[in-house]
Amino acid sequence: PNQQLVMVYDLGGGTFDVTLVRFSGYEVRVLGTDGDVRLGGREWDDRIVKHACGQFMAEHGLDPREDKAAYPELVFLAEEAKKTLSGHDAVSLPLRAHHKEIQVELTRQRFEELTEDLLRRTQATCELMLSAAGVAWRELDRILLVGGSSKMPMVHRMLERFSSQGTDDQLPSDLIVAQGAAIHAAMLEDRRVQQLKRDKSDAPSRAADARE
Repeated sequence: PNQQLVMVYDLGGGTFDVTLVRFSGYEVRVLGTDGDVRLGGREWDDRIVKHACGQFMAEHGLDPREDKAAYPELVFLAEEAKKTLSGHDAVSLPLRAHHKEIQVELTRQRFEELTEDLLRRTQATCELMLSAAGVAWRELDRILLVGGSSKMPMVHRMLERFSSQGTDDQLPSDLIVAQGAAIHAAMLEDRRVQQLKRDKSDAPSRAADARE
């Protein structure tokens, strides 16, 4: 049967996970998985927040993060700015705090410079997982992108540069989650069945040991 070697790159809001799966007909085998529980889309948002606060402090000498009423709106605006920059070259954030306001201009290029180290962390995690599985980037047949933050152009460029493969982010996220849960459940069931078989085969020898 036709085989496909697929990497699932999942950059969600709070964590990053990467999984290597081999599809062979109706058989699905997970070859490797890794992740970073301290790395997610929020880290990209935080860099925008820090950048915006730096400009506000330079102009007004006050830190917007200390304005408890204004801070939640800033966090929301940062996330929206990240999404906007996936489709546009620049964005403007109206930052209001301490009864003052400025417009923070942010280009996609500057945003990518501010978060380049975060992207490299996902790359390193991918490479560790591939190395552990004994698979090279060039062997991948497909790369599936999951999670809202995986839509950032910087993610696409990085993966396409290393793998020479196009990236696929068109599958509905709820479908991917459901399929992933089904695969995981099947893996757990297979382990349970194999363990039962081992226990059954070991039973005679344990009984013999008990008689001795």
